[in-house]
Amino acid sequence: MPKKVEVLTNGFEEIDFDAKRKTQNSKFKITYSGGLEMARNPLVVWQSLDELIQENPEFKSDFELEFMGNLSKEVENSINENNLSNYLIKKGYVSHKESIGCVINSDLLLLTNFPDEKSKGIIPGKLFEYIATGNPVLAIGPSGGDVAQILAETNSGKHFAHQQKTEVKSFIWDEYKNWKTNVVKHPSSKITQYSRKALSERLVRLIKSL
Repeated sequence: MPKKVEVLTNGFEEIDFDAKRKTQNSKFKITYSGGLEMARNPLVVWQSLDELIQENPEFKSDFELEFMGNLSKEVENSINENNLSNYLIKKGYVSHKESIGCVINSDLLLLTNFPDEKSKGIIPGKLFEYIATGNPVLAIGPSGGDVAQILAETNSGKHFAHQQKTEVKSFIWDEYKNWKTNVVKHPSSKITQYSRKALSERLVRLIKSL
């Protein structure tokens, strides 16, 4: 008889996000938090941004790309090759507190995963802090993975494969228009199930049920 399996994911600390207010940015800010190496390079995003800049003068003047953490030289070269060097802000390593402040005050949060199908079950820890902000998430990785499921469940953003340039470009453009017109989105209440408090309570219930 197969054994029953329960999975507890990582989560976020509610206290890090309580009473934090988002500021209205003068630029449409796309933010990536953490290290990024070539194996997870979201080339489709850089290509989409390059096209949007070329096609839309307003987007060109409004956009900026913010990185916190170790951005590999190879990925930075890829960004530059797509004519984004003038829009790139590299903050390098920052404290966790500053990192939380940056993701809260972003307009679109970028998450990447390996294109390999084997990485469907990989859930980066930063995903939970991303969704806790209530800001939209643009995730790139293999189709049908756990990240895509969590984003859909919590209505926190969209997930695309590394080859879906048309869809990625359209999503970025839609989020830019929302920012431009100051559209406020209300995140799903299902996000709270990924707080560490809720996960701890779930663990206690599981232990008691044994």
